[in-house]
Amino acid sequence: MRSGEAFELLPDDERQCEICKTTCFLSAMTCKCSSDILVCLRHYKNLCECPPQNRTLRYRYTLDELPVMLKALKLKAESFDHWVARVKDALDPKTPKTLNLSDLKALLSEADGKKFPKCDLLQTLTSAVEDAEKCASVIHQLDLNKMRTRTRNSNDTKYKLTVEELTLFCEEIDSLACILEEAKKH
Repeated sequence: MRSGEAFELLPDDERQCEICKTTCFLSAMTCKCSSDILVCLRHYKNLCECPPQNRTLRYRYTLDELPVMLKALKLKAESFDHWVARVKDALDPKTPKTLNLSDLKALLSEADGKKFPKCDLLQTLTSAVEDAEKCASVIHQLDLNKMRTRTRNSNDTKYKLTVEELTLFCEEIDSLACILEEAKKH
């Protein structure tokens, strides 16, 4: 007998092979004599001594569903590989910068939208976006400060940078993974 079943809805400890303790996902075998015990297909002979007609093959996908699932999985894997290549290229300090901050944010958004796995590369991209946003914010604050100084003609400005601090800040901007449009203005 055959029975389709969504194994992933069962708790892990309820879908472990009695013999090897592997968590069964795609298929398992049970028997009428002890329906709460299941085994993976490698160990179907070790299930019990009952005749085959008493056993039930429990499976997640039909043979018709597997090709569709595999195609979707292949497309997702290819999409992830393409994303990884673009992110590695963007974060590679040896590669000339071509992306701006909104491009990096779009890569983050794509990872979130397509539910790509959490990985070191995603964390590195997140940090790169955060660093770029901080620099853009500082540039914006310095720009506002410059405008206030011009309009008030006063020397009590909120933000003043020494030449050394400005040099370090420019180096930090140059080390970013993207081009800041805000930095082009100055």
